[in-house]
Amino acid sequence: MCKIRFLILLSLQGVLVLAQEDSLKTTPLEEVTIISYRISEEKNGLPYSVTHLDFRDKKGSMQLLSLNEFIVNSPGIFVLNTNNFAQDMRVSIRGFGARSAFGIRGVKILVDGIPETTPDGQGQIDNINLDIIDHIEIMRGPSSTIYGNASGGVINITTQNSVTKNFLRPSVALGSFGLRQFQLSSGVKYGKAHYLFHGSTLKTDGFRDQSGFETYNLNARMKYELQKSSTLNIQANYVYSPYADDPGGLTAEEVSVNPRQARQRNIDFKTKEEVEQFKLGASFIKNGDNETLKAYAFYIARGFWASLPFEPSGIVSLTRNYFGQGVSYSFNWHLWKWKHQLQVGYDLSSQTDHRSRFQNISGQAQDKSFEQIERFHNLGAFALNHISKGAWKIVLGIRYDINKLSADDLYLSDNDQSGNIEFYNFSPSIGVSYELVDNHFLHTNFSTGFETPVLSELSANPSGFGGFNALRPQFAKNYEIGYKAKSLKTSFEASAFYIDSKGDLIPYELENFPGRTFYRNAGATIRKGLELSYSHSLTSTLKVLCSYTFSDFKYGSYVTPDGDAEGKTLPGIPINLASVQITYSPFNWLSIRTNSQYRGALYVNDQNDIKDNNFVVANVSASFKCHMKDVAILPYFGINNILNTRYNDNIRINAFGGRYYEPAPDLNIYVGLRARI
Repeated sequence: MCKIRFLILLSLQGVLVLAQEDSLKTTPLEEVTIISYRISEEKNGLPYSVTHLDFRDKKGSMQLLSLNEFIVNSPGIFVLNTNNFAQDMRVSIRGFGARSAFGIRGVKILVDGIPETTPDGQGQIDNINLDIIDHIEIMRGPSSTIYGNASGGVINITTQNSVTKNFLRPSVALGSFGLRQFQLSSGVKYGKAHYLFHGSTLKTDGFRDQSGFETYNLNARMKYELQKSSTLNIQANYVYSPYADDPGGLTAEEVSVNPRQARQRNIDFKTKEEVEQFKLGASFIKNGDNETLKAYAFYIARGFWASLPFEPSGIVSLTRNYFGQGVSYSFNWHLWKWKHQLQVGYDLSSQTDHRSRFQNISGQAQDKSFEQIERFHNLGAFALNHISKGAWKIVLGIRYDINKLSADDLYLSDNDQSGNIEFYNFSPSIGVSYELVDNHFLHTNFSTGFETPVLSELSANPSGFGGFNALRPQFAKNYEIGYKAKSLKTSFEASAFYIDSKGDLIPYELENFPGRTFYRNAGATIRKGLELSYSHSLTSTLKVLCSYTFSDFKYGSYVTPDGDAEGKTLPGIPINLASVQITYSPFNWLSIRTNSQYRGALYVNDQNDIKDNNFVVANVSASFKCHMKDVAILPYFGINNILNTRYNDNIRINAFGGRYYEPAPDLNIYVGLRARI
C-alpha cells in the first residue's frame, strides 16, 4: 500500500505544481492533435480519456520485443502474456479484452489508419514492426460510436511516414535465453514521394522449456503528396513465423518446483503455432478550407496452424481472408455562433475463415474431425458532430451497425450444422468539455460499446459439433468524468468512470479438453475505476512519468456450474496497478531509464477462491550516442527484472486443474547496437 500512497501523493503534487506555475497562462504550449478520434482535436480539449505517446527518435534503449514496452506507463491499460508468443499479448482497457485466451479481444487496433482488428473483433499484433512506430494514441473506454464492434478501447499506432533525409538504419541485438534480433530500415525521398522499408528477424529460445519463437517481418510504405492539400498512403506488410512454441500453464506447485518447466502434456503434443500473413492497404486524405475527405481500403490474408495439448480436434488449420473499405466526409459550419464540425461516413468489412480441425497424435495431424467456412460481414454508418463555442466543446455521435454471420458446415458425418446469425446495434454517445482556465479542462461523457463473440469463440462448441454455439454479444454503457491540465513542465490527468455491461464473454476450460478455451455469457458486470497520470520535468535532464489505475470490477449477476458468482471480482485484472518511469539524460550522448511497475493481487477464477500475489518488477536500461562523420552509432543495453522478482507473466483464467500460471523470466539482460547512415 505504501507504493500506492506514494503514487497518489506524487499525482496530487502535480496538481499543486500546475496551480503554482506563472507561465501557465502566458506561454503558449505545443498542441498535440489526436487523429485516432475521427474528428481531429487538440488532446486536452477532447471530452474523452485519451493518451498520446510520442516515440519519434525516442526508442533509445527499448528492447522492441513487445508493444507493452510502449504502453506500460499508460493508465487504464493492463497487459499480460508478453513472453508466450504462441498465445499473443493480452491487452485490456478498463477490463475489456481481459477474456482473451489468445490475440486481442474487445480493443480496436489501428495501424496507419488501417484496422488490424478483424470484423468479428479479434486482433493480432504479430505483424507490427515496433522499430518504426512514431506515436501511439489510446482512447480508454467504450468507443463503438466511433469504431463499431469490439471498441472497448482504441489503440491507434502510427508508423514513420516521412523522410527528411535519405537514411539507412541497421541494428542488431543479443540477449538472454538465446535472443537474436536483426533489423534494417531505410528511407528515401524522391520528389513528392516518401519511401520507407523495414525488415527484421527475431529468434529466441525462451525462458521456459518449449517456449522458442522465430519470426520474419517485411514492411514497405509510400507516402505521396498528390497536391498540397491531399496525400495518398500505400502500405504492404508480410510476416512469417515458422514456429511459436507454447509451454502451457502450470499449477502453483509446479511453479514453486521449477518455473522454467513446460507442462508435460504440451511437450507430448508438441504444442505450437505457425503463422503467415500478407497485408495491403491504402488511405487517402484531402483537406479543403472547410472540409476534409478521408478514405481507406485494405486486404489481409492470414494462414494459421496450431497444435493444442489434447487429441480430439487438437490440430487447427485456418485460412483467413478479410478486407474492408471506408469513407468519411467532414465539413465546418456555424449556427447561432456555435461552430459545428460534422462528419458522416461508413465502414464496410468482410471476413471469411476456412477452419479445420484434426486429431492430434503427438503433434501430427491425423483424421479430420471438423471443417466449416465461417463468414462475418459488417456495415456501419456513423455521424459525429463536434460543437464548440468559447470554452465549451460538445461532441455528439451516433452509429448503427449490421453484423451478419454464417457457418457452412463441410463435415457432415455428424449432420449439417450450418446456420446464420444477425446482430444489430445502435451506439449513441455524448461528451462535454469545459476549459476552466488556460489548459485546465473538465470533461464528462456518456458512451456505449458492443462486442460480438469472434468466429473462433462461436465455433468452440463444447458439444464437439460444427456450426455456432449460443453465445450472444455483450453491451456496455460508460459514464465518465475527468480533469486534464498541462503546463510547460507538468501534465496531469484524472478520470473516474462507471461502466454497466451486460452479457460479458467469459473464458473457461473443461476436463475433456484440457488446454482448450470455451466461452459463456455472464449476466451483468459493474465496473468502477479511477485513472491517474502525472509527468513532470524536474530539470532539463530529469523527467518522471507516473500512472495509477484503480479497478473495482464485479459481477452483477452470473451463475456458473461452480456456483453463483454475483458480487465476485472479475478475474485476470488487478484492483491496483501503478508504474513509475524515470528518465535521466545528464549528457546529450547518454540516456538512462528506469521503469518500475506495481501489480496488485488478482483473482484467477470466477469464484475468487485463488489469488495471484502482488509484486513489483523493475527494469533499467541505458543508451549512448556517438557520431563518426555522417554515421550515428547508438549502442544500448538493459537489465529486465533487475530485482529478480518471481511473478507470473500470464494468468489462464478459469483454467482446469489449477493450471493458471505462466511464470515470467527472472533477471535477464540484452545488448544492442543501432546505426544511422
